Amino acid sequence: MAHSDSATGLETSRLVTPTLPLGRTIEKEIFIKASPERVFDAFTSSDALAHWWAMAEAELDLRPGGRWRFKWTSGQSVHGIIVEVERPRRLVMDWDEGEHLHDTRLTVEFHAENGGTRIHLVDTGYGSGGDWDALYEGVTTGWGWALEGLRAWLEEGIDFAFPQQPA
Repeated sequence: MAHSDSATGLETSRLVTPTLPLGRTIEKEIFIKASPERVFDAFTSSDALAHWWAMAEAELDLRPGGRWRFKWTSGQSVHGIIVEVERPRRLVMDWDEGEHLHDTRLTVEFHAENGGTRIHLVDTGYGSGGDWDALYEGVTTGWGWALEGLRAWLEEGIDFAFPQQPA
């Protein structure tokens, strides 16, 4: 479903999806000295993701209902569905956490601030116990590392792309 915001003229696209269990939440913020457009594009571009998040492969069909898939240089991969896209302000993605765990939802907001962008990231739906605890701990650490990688790439040109290893 798409609608126009009469105040801004921006088109927002959303996919109506079932409500996910709230569970535990990971929340992170970072300020980056780059425009919201540049930061949003770095967060959603297959090519850019390789430079700041060590992606070996990234595929994003950047529309509500579109599928996405990430594979890191470590070999770990994850996939899901795009729920909402409002460039350059907001991105909502559901993450398929595997056969034994329900999906989680990532909401990333990009706010113009002092000539740069403040990213506010909220990752919800993490259960408790066993596999959930390990996932929650790893993702909490991972988001901190990833956002710092994004900042370092956009502000300082530090590239986290790793050379591909021969198969």
